[in-house]
Amino acid sequence: MRYSFDTFYSNFRRSVPVMSLLIVMFAGVPTAQADDSVTTGDDDASARFSGFLSAIAGKVIDGSYDGKATAYNYQCPCYVADWGNGGVYRSNWSFEPETHAGVQLDLSLNKNISATVQVTTRGPKTAPEFQYAFLNYKIDGNWNVHAGRERIPLYYYSDFQDLGVAYPWVSPPSEVYGWEVINYNGASVHYKGVIDGISANAQIYGGREHVNDAAEVDFVSFSPITFGPVKGNATWKDIVGVETELTHGFWNIHANFMTALNSWDDSSGNNLVTQRLKVYGIAANLDFDDWFIVSETGMFERNDYLYGYTERSPSYSVGVGYRYEQWTPLINYAKYLDYYSYQTPQPGGLQPQFPNGGWGATLRYDINPKSDLKIQYDKFQDYGNPFIFTGNAKVVRMSYDVVF
Repeated sequence: MRYSFDTFYSNFRRSVPVMSLLIVMFAGVPTAQADDSVTTGDDDASARFSGFLSAIAGKVIDGSYDGKATAYNYQCPCYVADWGNGGVYRSNWSFEPETHAGVQLDLSLNKNISATVQVTTRGPKTAPEFQYAFLNYKIDGNWNVHAGRERIPLYYYSDFQDLGVAYPWVSPPSEVYGWEVINYNGASVHYKGVIDGISANAQIYGGREHVNDAAEVDFVSFSPITFGPVKGNATWKDIVGVETELTHGFWNIHANFMTALNSWDDSSGNNLVTQRLKVYGIAANLDFDDWFIVSETGMFERNDYLYGYTERSPSYSVGVGYRYEQWTPLINYAKYLDYYSYQTPQPGGLQPQFPNGGWGATLRYDINPKSDLKIQYDKFQDYGNPFIFTGNAKVVRMSYDVVF
């Protein structure tokens, strides 16, 4: 295999001392493994240590495009599985694109104040990263306030996207999941309760985020005017969003909206794009014990202030699965579309479009409630016009997921 576990394991080992230091700094008490907790005897103070691992290997077994893709500087045949973190499969078996692991400390200081810190390492990354680092203040049994670093809830699985045991695919469909910014630094207000027999979760949040050498900026790698190579950084500021989730019996509905001022800069600090970003999303899931349906749709809309264009990117995914003892087969279809419209017509009437998507089949085997094995086949089609992103691809991936 092209990528061994050496680099990944080295990064993971580097994340554990970070968590150990945090434990000493914030708690000064021993921590528990898995779902157990250790109390200090000081007014409900306790600490809990947990973690997760997804070891994922895959390869492109067939591709229609041989060479560097037109719209970004990457060798193909290839398949982008993780836009936000830079996970790309090619024609050799590799663990690098999506393998990830994390450790988390949940520290309860008293009955009202707690802290959460999560450090994660990924195959494409060179160093461990903080995914979560926030303080929580419990107002009452329904309301909480967070301050610090969290995931932006752009999708149904955002908050637990790294927990492979939580969903039926090897990873959530990349046609829907994946933009240049994943986290934010700021504050949020959360509600959790039951209204007329319906379980309700909601939050309002705000903040900002800056990402150096953002993976998707590097992937897209073109100027809206010259379509020349670009590597750069991404900043989302003035982030404001709302998320809500309702569950009752066999159905579950999730909706979200977010707006932010988005800018991309190259490595020299030159501004590439400045946009008002709006994100809409709805997920609807039905669970009939054995049979289940998972679906999600979203819309990213960017109004660019520099070049006078609007980019609209709708996406959707729908899957049907069946649980039989420890086995869960799933069939899924997903599609992403990307349309540009300009205030000033481009030479030759150019209006770029980058649609892609395809079918996938997954088979999951549950080893126990905390671990599983999966194998997934995807037939991906690139409908790009006039620029090809990756070309068509047939991909096989296998994973082992565990939480502890």
